[in-house]
Amino acid sequence: MADVVLITGAGRGIGREIAVRLGAAGYRLGLTARTGAELSVTERLVTEAGGRAVAVPADVTRPDGAERICTAVEEAFGPVHALVNCAGFYGQYERFVDCDPEVWWRVLETNLHGPALLLHRLLPTMIKAGRGRVVNLGTRMAFDADPGMPFSAYGVSKAALLRLSGILAGELAGTGVSVFDLSPGMVRTAMSAQIPGVEELPDEIWSLPSAAAEKVEALLSGCYDELHGHFVHVMDDLDDLCTRLRDRPGSRRLTLNPTGPDDPLSA
Repeated sequence: MADVVLITGAGRGIGREIAVRLGAAGYRLGLTARTGAELSVTERLVTEAGGRAVAVPADVTRPDGAERICTAVEEAFGPVHALVNCAGFYGQYERFVDCDPEVWWRVLETNLHGPALLLHRLLPTMIKAGRGRVVNLGTRMAFDADPGMPFSAYGVSKAALLRLSGILAGELAGTGVSVFDLSPGMVRTAMSAQIPGVEELPDEIWSLPSAAAEKVEALLSGCYDELHGHFVHVMDDLDDLCTRLRDRPGSRRLTLNPTGPDDPLSA
């Protein structure tokens, strides 16, 4: 029987693209987003692609919403085998000192608190089953600040999610459950459309939503579990990345590199 995958942020953009691809591949899908009308469109597209899905409009940042999502998917298809945390929110395009603190915090609720609630709810079942996979959608802004992209809350939230992925990698070692942090690159979505001057950015910096969907399918396949706990970019050749990480096992993680043998952090 096909695995069950829960996808957040499935109402549009990258989340919808992932849903349609996984549905066509035979996965049974739980789809969630805040907007029911958009979610219904995704559910229809999944069905047209030959897949099966249950749509659960809800707010993933609320404990009762997370519980309702998971329960509905389990009642429809059984235990969830994989979680794709795709829901995301940029926040304000402003310097930190000019941001509304409430909006700033809402970004962290969407990008960190929501995934944390779902992980806390679903991981025990995956651990008990001895198998499972988690793909957290991340970004290079988690570790590479760009003054030309003043989305401080987004960068902070994704850095925290990347750190959570790394912590879980250690805690989940040997359980059969793998976690990955995947950057989809710059994608033309309703979210990226809010960036001032976005229409002037060169075509070559953009990635297609289909590329992210392809990478998610590959990571869920089990063929790349050695990337457990690592940051993966949509442009990576996964086979080549596995080879390079065998030679440099400490790379592609959020770490502080000591400056030399006299650095107390190196002891």
